[in-house]
Amino acid sequence: MVAAEKPPHPSRPAADPPSPTRGEGARRADEGGDAAIGRHLLSYARSMCRQPTEAERRLWQLPRDRRFGLLRLWNNDILARPGNVAEGIWAALENPR
Repeated sequence: MVAAEKPPHPSRPAADPPSPTRGEGARRADEGGDAAIGRHLLSYARSMCRQPTEAERRLWQLPRDRRFGLLRLWNNDILARPGNVAEGIWAALENPR
């Protein structure tokens, strides 16, 4: 007599799914799955942008009040001369326009 296999516990899947290989398995919120959740998250994110917290309002007011000038940084300068770029940033912060 062969013993019948016991079914898996309801909280565990019958078999563990294979791990996704590199670059596979990740999805955007609006791809597949429960589209209602993706729409809900998008709606929530938009409401957070339109209605910032008091701390966020005050944080963004700081640069507006000081009227900081524009500081342009180029990728090749950051990669080739990071020390000079850091000095430029500090100088701009110490002497705002």
